[in-house]
Amino acid sequence: MHEVVSDGSVYFGANDDPGNTYETAKLPSAVALVWRWTGDDAFLDEMYPFAVSNMRYIFRELDHDRDGWPEGLGNVEREGMGEEKLDVTVYTIRGLRDLADMAESVGDDNTQNWATRKALALERRFEATWWMPGVSQHADSLANPDNSRLQQRHWIGVTPMEVELVRSGQSVPGLASTAHAQRALRLREASCYGNAFGLFHTGAQGCDPVQSSVPAERVIFTLNSSIMAVAEGNYGRLDAQRRFVTANRRLQLPSFDEQPGAMPEIAPSPDYGRSIDLPLTERAMVLQAWGNYGTIWPVVHQQLGVSPDLGPKPPRGRAAAATRRAFDRRREHPLGGRRDRRRGRGIGGCVRDDGRNQRACGRRPDPRSRAAARCPRREGSSRRGPGPLPRSGGAPGPDGACAGVLYRAPQTLCTDCVAVSRSPTPSSREPGARDRTRPGWCWTPPSRRASRLSRTGLPSSPHRGRRPAHLIRLRHCERW
Repeated sequence: MHEVVSDGSVYFGANDDPGNTYETAKLPSAVALVWRWTGDDAFLDEMYPFAVSNMRYIFRELDHDRDGWPEGLGNVEREGMGEEKLDVTVYTIRGLRDLADMAESVGDDNTQNWATRKALALERRFEATWWMPGVSQHADSLANPDNSRLQQRHWIGVTPMEVELVRSGQSVPGLASTAHAQRALRLREASCYGNAFGLFHTGAQGCDPVQSSVPAERVIFTLNSSIMAVAEGNYGRLDAQRRFVTANRRLQLPSFDEQPGAMPEIAPSPDYGRSIDLPLTERAMVLQAWGNYGTIWPVVHQQLGVSPDLGPKPPRGRAAAATRRAFDRRREHPLGGRRDRRRGRGIGGCVRDDGRNQRACGRRPDPRSRAAARCPRREGSSRRGPGPLPRSGGAPGPDGACAGVLYRAPQTLCTDCVAVSRSPTPSSREPGARDRTRPGWCWTPPSRRASRLSRTGLPSSPHRGRRPAHLIRLRHCERW
């Protein structure tokens, strides 16, 4: 399904239509993005099976020649393109990487291995198959049966630079190699491909040696400029990025094009004109979200560096088999509080022996509480907590109230400290048992996945999920 409105009307993409392959590939990435930015495991649990079926469907039904490059419609809905589109390939690779990341979290090893192998195989072949050295561009599409490259100057040539891939838990900007990306982006900045209002849908002749039968389409969709802005940022080209961010921003404020604050579908363009000058029945949409991708994402994610990753993951590496058992026990720590599926208890609670919810469990105590007040002030902080502790362990505070380990976020993300038991007694591992050093805290039963500590007020950490929290001395503090 391509276009549907709130009353259920389908404007493009009924069941009898082949649909757009790239939208099928984008769904796992959309799910992964929401999950990483919110840590909403319930959302992941709901959407994960559908995300798996999407990617399985692509390779089962939409890769007829079994070469790994899916067929079907992409973003550019124009005649004359080859069966295999560039943007479909790019978003399929990203979808596989995102699916593998989610599969790792839910413990679906079969899907994780399948998606990782698929993505790696396509990435290794990508540049050799799609890059056109004589043009300094990736092909817009491949024509079956011999995968001959077609270059028609459509805006989707920017997508290999626009995507961000998650490989082994690390975000990697761009699919294209740095050398190819720099050449391709420089060419797309030429006057044949755009103007001050953004990137053309289809470039014109004169800036490259391509002889294409497809005419230029000098219409500037704000989506095209958004993709270009993100692509420039992925490769550190911030001066060039400013051109495309500004192009979309100024359509809203201060000298708006049609409606103050509204991001239009199409900017003023040589082959389109301005929406405000056209009859109402011939205008593009006055408000469309895709243009905001080119202003919000470059500023928030690329320039300010905001990149949450709240989705919990198990450990990686040679010791993964052994440490996975430790990961599974993560909920034994009072900072966990992940939902107990057997009893349906929510975040912030644990299950006592009588089956009732102990709401105080799993919550971070107010630093102004009586327990925290007994701790000495930590150096350099207005908060009370255990004093500076060595990396090798902790030292008890007055009356033993703060025996445990100091947890502190890297750099300036957190100003509070939390003291927890370094070595819980065997009895404290029982469901509902209290941590003797923390009134109102208890240990929760084990879980497959760990809750992110950010839910209790602590910021996220690149070391989440490596081992049970009660075995980590500086879990949310200095880097190891």
